[in-house]
Amino acid sequence: FNTASYVSPFDTTIFRWDGAIHIGLDFLSDSPIDFGAHVTQQYGEALLQQLDNVIAVGNGSTQPEGIMNKSGTTFVNFGGATTIGAYESLRFAVPKAEHRNPYNQTAVFCGTEVSYQRAMAIPVGTSDARRLYSTTSLPNYDGYVFMGRPYKICEALTNSQIFYAVLGRYRMYRRRGLTIRASTEGDTLIRKNAMLIMASARFGGQLERGSSAAITTNAPA
Repeated sequence: FNTASYVSPFDTTIFRWDGAIHIGLDFLSDSPIDFGAHVTQQYGEALLQQLDNVIAVGNGSTQPEGIMNKSGTTFVNFGGATTIGAYESLRFAVPKAEHRNPYNQTAVFCGTEVSYQRAMAIPVGTSDARRLYSTTSLPNYDGYVFMGRPYKICEALTNSQIFYAVLGRYRMYRRRGLTIRASTEGDTLIRKNAMLIMASARFGGQLERGSSAAITTNAPA
């Protein structure tokens, strides 16, 4: 048994996320709500949205690497059509070994709202308009479940981009969580009678290996 390359490095670049806003001090004084706390909350939600987006489509050079850009993933040819066979190919292109517990529960489909609607609208047959994935008279459109797996929505994808991935195999590293700084110092801020609220965070991430995901880029646009 040769243990050469049995353990390999998993180097992950850490990227900075930041944003800033000027708010007038008179506005803060007149506001009936704690506007500074509101801005902090919105920064937190924006960060979570951006992290969701980069997990899907991050370019790996200026942001964490997303699943769609991971090397070694399996490409599935949809051929510009939404069919049950295409989705089955996407699902089973990720081998059973990648699904072993506890990762099995983290496997998902991911696409846009349009691609989800098209998947749920697959008919029983060309002359039978009933929906294939209907358990009652109508499909459970609000369930966002397909083939027994959650169907996650990411509008950073295009309609032609869909993936199936074991998300437990995606590693996201938080070097520094969301940090908020506020200042009223400096010539510019004093002259404007304003406050600068600065938000920053540092994260890195990538999929452990390409075999944990299957992707398509030629689903219907």
